[in-house]
This record gives sequence, structure tokens and C-alpha cells, in this order.
Amino acid sequence: MIDPAIESHYGTGYERPRLFPGGRPSLEFVRSMELLERHLPSPPARVLDVGGGPGTYAAPLARLGYRVHLVDPVPLHVQQARQVAGSDPAAVLLLPPVMRGSWPSPMGHRTRCCCSGRYIT
Repeated sequence: MIDPAIESHYGTGYERPRLFPGGRPSLEFVRSMELLERHLPSPPARVLDVGGGPGTYAAPLARLGYRVHLVDPVPLHVQQARQVAGSDPAAVLLLPPVMRGSWPSPMGHRTRCCCSGRYIT
């Protein structure tokens, strides 16, 4: 179960606009995307976006051709990520919020993992 203070904080919707202040991409977002594109294998590699929030990185990676699986424990984030996936719901496979100790295996073999916009091998 997620800590109520964490769910309360992220449940406000704070995370969605954080990386796009005034509707423009922040330096953190731009730099993270540059690093992800540099270090990820070519699409259609599979990417597991752990704590993917509202799909901030998952959606652009999916548009680049990656098969992105997003997991996040905050229900609002999963709902927002589904909205971001919008016109192509298969582009970003969203999983229900996960509880501690219960990691589903959506892909069998994971090619790469992205956590908070950071690439993990």
C-alpha cells in the first residue's frame, strides 16, 4: 500500500505540469529525453517505465516506436497516462497501480527500464 502522504501529494495532480511549466518543456525533461534516446536500443525495444507518473516519458517514447509499459502506484497518474495515450491506447500499455511486493511481469523479458526518466539497464 502506498503511504497516504505520498498519495495525497501526487493525487493533487502536481506531477503532470511540473515538467512543462507554462506549457513548455523544462530543461529536466529535455535532457532526460536526450539521455534516454542516446542510451536506449533502437525501437521497437521494450521499456518498463517504473513510477511512470502521468506518462510524461512513456508517451513520447511510445511515439518514437518503443513498446512502453508503465507502472505507477498512484491511481491519478495511471488515469492521466491513459489520457495521454489517447488516440493510440496500444502505444502505451498501462497496468493497474501496483502494490508493494506485487510486481507484474508484463513483458517477460525486459529490454530496458526507465525510472523517473532515468535509464536503467
